[in-house]
Amino acid sequence: MDREGVKEVLVDAGFSSYEATVYTTLLHVGTVPIADLPEICDVPRTRAYDIVRQLKQRGLVETYEEGTQRVSLVEPTSLVEQFTERSEGLLGAADEIQSMWKESAAKQSSLTVINQYEHALAKAASEFESAENLISISVRPRDIEQLASSLRGAIDRGVTVRIALQDTPQTETVEAPDDRFADIATEVRRCESVVPFMALYDGPNAIFAIRDNLGQEYGVLVRDHFLTSIFHWFYQMQLWEAWNVLYSAASETPDEYVSVHELIRDFRLTQTDENSITVRIKGYETKTADHVDVTGTIIDVVQADNTASSLDVPFIQATVLVDTGEETLTVGGYGAIVEDIRSYSIRILSVD
Repeated sequence: MDREGVKEVLVDAGFSSYEATVYTTLLHVGTVPIADLPEICDVPRTRAYDIVRQLKQRGLVETYEEGTQRVSLVEPTSLVEQFTERSEGLLGAADEIQSMWKESAAKQSSLTVINQYEHALAKAASEFESAENLISISVRPRDIEQLASSLRGAIDRGVTVRIALQDTPQTETVEAPDDRFADIATEVRRCESVVPFMALYDGPNAIFAIRDNLGQEYGVLVRDHFLTSIFHWFYQMQLWEAWNVLYSAASETPDEYVSVHELIRDFRLTQTDENSITVRIKGYETKTADHVDVTGTIIDVVQADNTASSLDVPFIQATVLVDTGEETLTVGGYGAIVEDIRSYSIRILSVD
C-alpha cells in the first residue's frame, strides 16, 4: 500500500485529513522542524502546530527544542494494535454479515416475479440475446414476433432453438411449415398447452408467464438448476416429445443432439447395444457448474425402466455412460442433476 492508501486508512480511522498528511509525511522523512511542515506536506501554516499537538495527544509524535521546535515520531505500537483489532473486528463482522445474508429471507432470490405478461416476453427476448447453447420455448403464434429478432441472433450464433408452437382453441391456427421458421428456429413442433409462455435457456435459466381470460397475468424468472430441471421435464413430456414436427433444419437423423432421450431413441440404444458410438459432449459439471468439453465412446445406457418399451417413453430418467479413455462419465441432458455432466450438445463423431 502506498502513502495515499495509508492516508485513506487513517482518515477512515478518525484522523483528520491534515493529521493523516503530516503523520504519513513524518513516516517518510523522519524528524523535521514544525515550521517546515507547510512546505514539506502542504498543510496551512497557521494549522501546523495544532496538527502536531493533536498527533501528540494521540501518542504518535513527540516534540523537542533544538534551535527550533522539532517533531519526531514515537514507535506506533498503540496505533498498530488499534488497527489490528479494528481489522480483526471488520473481518469478523464481514464473516457474520455473509453468514446472515445466506440465511436471510431478504437476500436476492433465485425467483424473480415479473408483474406483466408482456414484460416477461420482453425479458425473455433480452435474455436470449446472450444465450450461448440452447433455447427451448413454448409460445403462442402471435407472440413469436416479439421474440423473433433475438431468436434470429441466436441462430446466427449457432445456438440450438426449439419452439413448441401452441395450437389450441384459444390460439390462432398454426399453419403448415413454411420459410418463416427457417431463420428463428432449429426445430418447431405443434403442441397444446395451458401455460401461455415458457422458456428454458443455458442451464439454470427459465422464464414462464401466464395471462388468462380472467385477467390474471404474471411471470417468473428462475435461475436455479433444480427448478429448471423440473421445468425441463414438463417441457419434454408435455410440450415437445409427444408432438409432431412442423419444421426442422435437419433433413435426416441429426449429428448433434440436445436431448439424451432423442439420442437413445434415434440409435435405439440399449445396455446390450454392440454399436460403438464416439461422441463429443459439451455441457457443465453438475457439482461445480464448470464448463466441460469431452470426447469419448458411449459404453452403456442407464434408464429408470430397462424394458424395450422404455425406448419409446420420452420422459423417463435416462443417462448415457461415456468412456473418455481416462474415466467413465455419466451424462444427462438439460435437466440432469445426479449425473456427472449436464449436457447441452452431444455431437456424433462416428458410428461403428
